[in-house]
Amino acid sequence: MSFNPDDNSSDTESAQGQPNTEPVGPNYVSMKQQLDMEAAEAVGRGECGEEPAKKKKKKKRKPKKNVRNTVNIGSLEVLCKFNTKPTGFEAYFVETPISPAQAEELGKLYSTTIPFAERIEKCIQRYRAKRRWDPLRLQLFNSYLVLGGIRAGQKSFGGGIMIEGRGEDGEDADAADIAQQTATDFVDLVPISQRNANDWTGTPDVFGDEDEEWWVDFEYVVKAFLSHKVPFVFCLHTEGDIVVAVNTIKNFLNYIVFHNVAPEYSQNITKALNICNLAEKELLFCLKLHEKMPGKFNMACSALFGGYYYGLYESNEEVAWEGKKLGSSLGIPVAEARKVYDSAIINIGMKGQGNMPVVVQTDSIEFEVLEIYKPEGDLTALGYVDAHIWCYEGERLPNTNIRELTLYFEKDILMYMFEGLKLEANVHTLSNGLRYIDNMTAAKSSFYTYLEPPVHGDIKDAASAEGEELDA
Repeated sequence: MSFNPDDNSSDTESAQGQPNTEPVGPNYVSMKQQLDMEAAEAVGRGECGEEPAKKKKKKKRKPKKNVRNTVNIGSLEVLCKFNTKPTGFEAYFVETPISPAQAEELGKLYSTTIPFAERIEKCIQRYRAKRRWDPLRLQLFNSYLVLGGIRAGQKSFGGGIMIEGRGEDGEDADAADIAQQTATDFVDLVPISQRNANDWTGTPDVFGDEDEEWWVDFEYVVKAFLSHKVPFVFCLHTEGDIVVAVNTIKNFLNYIVFHNVAPEYSQNITKALNICNLAEKELLFCLKLHEKMPGKFNMACSALFGGYYYGLYESNEEVAWEGKKLGSSLGIPVAEARKVYDSAIINIGMKGQGNMPVVVQTDSIEFEVLEIYKPEGDLTALGYVDAHIWCYEGERLPNTNIRELTLYFEKDILMYMFEGLKLEANVHTLSNGLRYIDNMTAAKSSFYTYLEPPVHGDIKDAASAEGEELDA
C-alpha cells in the first residue's frame, strides 16, 4: 500500500481497520460540553434511568396550641384560653421591681406640688402601658374612667405626637414630658352648674373647697360602677365576669396607692378598696339569688293563690320535647304545692290553716332586708327576713300601704342573703296576713348607688362607643 498525502483515509481508520466515528476538529470540545449539559438536565428531569439527588426537606414548626390554664383572680380561679404571659392583673401584683433612680423619677412625676388632675392623668397613662388588656377589661376600665369624669382621646388642637424636652434644643425629655405629651386621658373640669343634678349627687364638701368646680370621691364612683354599671348596664351575669370587673378596679386603685399618686385622698381610696372587697362577695350572692329565687314555698303560694306560677304547670304539662315532659321544670303541681303550703303554715304557727285564704293585694315594689333569721335543720327548713319598703334617694315611694313586711324563704336561699340587700319583686298579700313573692326582677347590693357620667356638649361615653364597635 503506497502513501498518498492527499488521502486521509488512514486517519479515519483505527488500527483494527474499523472506521473512526469520533469527530475531529476545533468544535469537538464545545460539542461534548453541550452534550454533557443536556444529559445532566435529562437526569434532573427524571428522563433517564438515574435518580436525581433528593433534597432535604425542612421541618415545619408546629404552631403552639392555645394553653388552657387557671388564673387566680381574687378568691376565684378563672379558666382562661390564652397564652401564659403575665397580664399585670394577677392576684397581689401591683408593679415590677424598680430601681432607686426610677423611684426618684416617679417621685418627681407624682409630686404633691403638681395639681391632682395632672398627676392622675399621668398615672392612668402609665398604668395603661403596663397592663395587657383584653376587650372586656378595656371596656370596663374605660367606662369606669368616664363615669369618674375622665375624657378619653387626644387633646384638641394638639396635632401629631412629637416628644419635646425642656432643653434649648427640645431634647432630654424625661418621664414627665413623655407622659404629659402622650396622654390620652384627661380630667374633665366641668363646673357643677353645668352638670346634670341627677347625675352628680355626691358630697363636694367632703374634701373641702379647694376647687369649686369639681371634687374627688373614689369611693362614690366605685360604688356606682360596681353596683349599677356592672350588673345592670354591662349585664355581667357570670362569676368569672364579676370577678374580672372587681379585680380591674381594685388593681388600678392599688397602683395609685403603691405610687403614692394621691396621698391627700388616701383614706377615701382605702374606703373604695373596701367596697371592692365587699362587691366581690355581694354581687356573687346576688347572682345566686337570681338562680334560686323565689324558693319552693313562694312558688307553691304563687301556684295556689295567684301570681307568676299560677296555672303554669298545667299549661305546660302537655308540652313535650323529644318525648320529655317540660312541666316539672316550669312550675309545681297543685297537689304538691298544697302539701308545701300546709306544712309551712304549721311550722310558722299561723291559725286557721284549714281555710284557704285569697289574695287581697298585689304590689310591685322594692324592699330592703333588715334582719335575717336562719332556721336550724337542713337546707329545706323555712326561715324568714324582716324588711321595709325602699326606693333610691330622690325617688318617690310607690303608692302602697306597705311599709314593713316579713317574708319566708328556705335556708338554701337565706344563706345568700345579707343585711342591706335590695330586692325588686311582686309582693302578694293573703287574707290571713301572710305575704309571698314571685317574679323577682332585680337583686341589688347593700351599697347600691346610681350615677351617670357627666353629659354636656358633644361628649359621648367612650365605653359605649367602644361597645358599639365590639358589637359591630
